[in-house]
Amino acid sequence: MAPEPPMPSLSVPHVGGQFHAQDEAGQYSFGHYGGPNTRVETRDSLGRTSGSFAYVDPEGDVQVRKYAAAPGSGFRVAASDLVEDTPAVAQVKSAHARAHETAKSLVRDAVATTA
Repeated sequence: MAPEPPMPSLSVPHVGGQFHAQDEAGQYSFGHYGGPNTRVETRDSLGRTSGSFAYVDPEGDVQVRKYAAAPGSGFRVAASDLVEDTPAVAQVKSAHARAHETAKSLVRDAVATTA
C-alpha cells in the first residue's frame, strides 16, 4: 500500500516542506511537498519500498503515481493516466505468457527426466 502523496498546486507559490528520517536497520522515510510536484517514500527493514508522487502535467491536470517494490515480488506501479492495452498489445502479452508457461513446463520436464 503506497502512501498518498500531498497534492501539488500551481496556484500557490512554493509553500511546502520536506522531511527525511532513517535508522541503522536500513529503514527510511522521506518526502517533499509544495509547488507543482510532491513525493513520499518509505522503506522498511525487510527491504520493502513504497511511495508515490504527484505532479501537474502540461495540460494542468494532477497526475499521481504509486509504486511498491520488494525482494522476490518485483516492482509494481499504478498511475492515474495509464492507458489500457490496445487489442494488438493484449494479444502479444497473451502469446508471451503462453510461451513463458511452455518454457517453464519444458524445464520442469527436463529436470524430472534427469532426476
